[in-house]
Amino acid sequence: MRAMSKVLGRIRTQGELAAAAGVSRYTVNRALRGLEEVGESTRKRILSLARQHGYRVHSGASAVVNKRFNCVALVESNVPHRSSVFNGSLFDGVHDALAEHDIHVVVTKMPDDKLLARDEMPKVLRQLMCDGVLMNYFAAIPPQLEEVMRLTQIPAIWMNARRPGNCVYLDDIEGGQRATEHLLALGHRRIAYLDYENSVHNPIHHSIDDRHAGYAKAMKAAGLTPWRLRASDETMPRAERAPFSASWLARPDRPSAVVCYSNKSALPLLLAALEAGVKIPDDLSLVTFEDDPWTEGGRHLTSFRHQWNLLGRTAAELLRQIIDAGDTQESIEPRVLRFAFDPGTTTAPPAKAFKNQTL
Repeated sequence: MRAMSKVLGRIRTQGELAAAAGVSRYTVNRALRGLEEVGESTRKRILSLARQHGYRVHSGASAVVNKRFNCVALVESNVPHRSSVFNGSLFDGVHDALAEHDIHVVVTKMPDDKLLARDEMPKVLRQLMCDGVLMNYFAAIPPQLEEVMRLTQIPAIWMNARRPGNCVYLDDIEGGQRATEHLLALGHRRIAYLDYENSVHNPIHHSIDDRHAGYAKAMKAAGLTPWRLRASDETMPRAERAPFSASWLARPDRPSAVVCYSNKSALPLLLAALEAGVKIPDDLSLVTFEDDPWTEGGRHLTSFRHQWNLLGRTAAELLRQIIDAGDTQESIEPRVLRFAFDPGTTTAPPAKAFKNQTL
């Protein structure tokens, strides 16, 4: 009776759980892992006993036996604007894809100013405690980081960064092309490209050049001249964006439609148009790139949306494939995703004054 009482008290090991259930440790191990080779009634009985008696799998012991932590680290920079915005959709994609395989995710930051100082590395990299990493770096990636990742020899997938391999990113060239083709299909010919927020000479992310390149490609294919509206080649101060928009909106030769890099260019244009009495989309069509459906001034913007959830899910699934293959140096072809089109309400055929007009 004493032995049975001990078994049915707090259960701490799989051996004790096996004794309580009257099965082998082998069966307990597979039942806890959800493997189909264990009968449903047996699995339910084992799980019920585990819950009743406070048994939890010892992850450290499991890692020693299985040589897997069932843990992935999501690594970010501690320098602002070097990592993608850590929005809920991106994390949901990562989390949900891993949770389907009983893998958990931890989030940590990389000290970019001390990349080669081992004591400064995040714990998940200086100690063996995760199976792989998702690198949330997209801009101005430090050269030393490449060396750090080579030395750790840990499987990695880079998110929102265009690299030779082991990465997932959005096709900004195609996005810029599709945005322009949408306006061309409506009949527009005087189409300008707006990017007030980025420097032409120092693009921090591939999307800055690529979206414009896609726009220019579509314009040239239609036999039209690309038109990049800017005050200078540098980042325009925010206070100057609406006044600059107002200045070109007042011109008789203004465009009939615009492709905006993001809402940081679209919003000041919307404000300037509202003040000048330029109706959108009756007088001016606008398409932009955005994270989520966006409404401003009662207008649901026509946009090409970043598919952050899909990007996070795809990155997590690719990393799991590398981990399962057991080759830390395996190279996987880049996965390039498309933008999702949101038709919105800010594009329409050009007004009569602009029909068939070119630059």
